[in-house]
Amino acid sequence: MSDQPNENKPEEEVKQEDEKKDENQPKEEEKPEEKPEEKQEEKPEEKKEEKPEEKTEEKKEEKTEEKTDDKKEEKTEDKKEEKTEEKKDDQKKEEKTEEKTEEKKDEEKKEGEGENKEGENKEEENKEEENKEEENKEEGNKEEILNMEEEIINADEEKEEDKEEEKYEDKLYDYNGKQVRPNLLKFDVTNKIKQRSFELGFESLKKFTAEKEMSDYVKEKLDNEFLPEWQCVIGKDFSVAFSFEVENFIFFQIEDCYFLFYKL
Repeated sequence: MSDQPNENKPEEEVKQEDEKKDENQPKEEEKPEEKPEEKQEEKPEEKKEEKPEEKTEEKKEEKTEEKTDDKKEEKTEDKKEEKTEEKKDDQKKEEKTEEKTEEKKDEEKKEGEGENKEGENKEEENKEEENKEEENKEEGNKEEILNMEEEIINADEEKEEDKEEEKYEDKLYDYNGKQVRPNLLKFDVTNKIKQRSFELGFESLKKFTAEKEMSDYVKEKLDNEFLPEWQCVIGKDFSVAFSFEVENFIFFQIEDCYFLFYKL
């Protein structure tokens, strides 16, 4: 008896062990099943919970990055615009400076042209003055030559007049069948006027008896031949006071009649 139980025991024990094993097996199976389920459940939940936050953060980061990029782009665009504006301003300044330089050049050209014109005008004026001086010199020389010629001619005429004077003073005129020489009292005339005055005196005595007609006749002849205005006074007795032009005065006597011719 003691041996059977000893023999059965192990069987029972074996069974029990097997049962235990069997019991343990599902438990063990359940455990691993539960664990993965829990894991599976936990993981997606965690993932689900983590993902939107991460997405929002990523979106935020992206937005911030985009904003920063946009800002950077705006800044770069602003900088570009500023640079372009600065370039435009620089171009405008350069254009203004170029315009000013051109205006200065034009003014300098005008001034140069004005100076050249002034210089040309001065040169022309100097040339004109030189030409005038030369002309004046030539005219002066011509005048000197003419004066010399006139002096020579006058000298010759004076010589001839002196010769004629001698002849006129010695000349005799027919009057009432006589040879009469005029008596020259005072005179300031040329020899031609003197000779003509003597001739007109004798002609008036021959043609007229009235003293007024005689004086009118002589005046008309002298005005026509030696330019007016001659004054003629003829008579046997008269007194006068007068002034006369140079070389236009003669006073002489024929027989008992006196003759006074002068120009005012």
